[in-house]
Parts: sequence; structure tokens; C-alpha cells
Amino acid sequence: MISEPSRTIVHRSRPRYLSFAALLAIFVIALQLRADEPYARSRDYDLQHSKIALRFDVEQKKVLGDVTHSLSILRDGTAKSRSTPWA
Repeated sequence: MISEPSRTIVHRSRPRYLSFAALLAIFVIALQLRADEPYARSRDYDLQHSKIALRFDVEQKKVLGDVTHSLSILRDGTAKSRSTPWA
């Protein structure tokens, strides 16, 4: 015959096992999601440097700024373009 205190211990440990099983399932799913891309993507360019210059207009509650990227072209035939600032 099982005494009452031991039955209580079994019930208290059950949520721990369920929590562990849930964490293990999440870990396995996360590993499978990363397996979609087992190798690095091919790249046409390499980002060397980013310069971000921000100004804050507190009265108008605005953030203004410029972003400049320095790139190295890795493949011949890569199109070059210059974007215009946001309006």
C-alpha cells in the first residue's frame, strides 16, 4: 500500500517532467528550423563598414540621419546603385 505523502511527491514531480519534455521538444524543433540552410548563402558583396549619423529634433519628435555603407564587390557583374535619402 502506498502512503499518502509518497503519492503527493509523485504528483509534484510530474510538472517538472512535463516542463523538461516541453523544453526538449522546443530545442529539437529549433535545431530542425536551422537545418533548412546547412551552408552559407552565396554573397555578391561583403559589408565592410556602416556609418550611422543621427540627429534628434526633440521639439518635433523626429529622428533624422544618414547611413553610409562601405561594400566590397565579390562577384563580377554585380549591379551598383546608389539609393536616395528617405523623404
